Amino acid sequence: MRGEALAVSVRALVNHPDTKEPWQASERKYTVPGTPVSIKMMGSDVAVVVSMTPYRTKDGSLFMIAQGQVWFREADGTVRYRSTVDTVGVNFGEKLLFYPFGVYPDGRAPLRIELVVDPYINGSPAELDTVDDSGSGQ
Repeated sequence: MRGEALAVSVRALVNHPDTKEPWQASERKYTVPGTPVSIKMMGSDVAVVVSMTPYRTKDGSLFMIAQGQVWFREADGTVRYRSTVDTVGVNFGEKLLFYPFGVYPDGRAPLRIELVVDPYINGSPAELDTVDDSGSGQ
């Protein structure tokens, strides 16, 4: 089973209009195909849960079932809920981008979550920073 292990690098970036640099948090998690990895972010008026389950196909390629759930409180106190589910084909080392609150027309986003899946190799999975940071991705 160790030969099937995967390393999932996660980076969350929160943009705030009052700051030039976004707040960031990074984490690495480990899993095997078919077992989900979840990321939870909680704030005073928001909760975001991202769950992704990687799978390998018979030909060795990788796809993920990605689910996003967002709860948020609006200014009038109303609590809203959004959920998304998608199947995404990715290559090892490719950055998958998730925007729980969408993207503004100018390309900015209040929250961006980046996911990269690599094979687990001798305790040294690839770092997120080694992946192309051009902002392109799925």
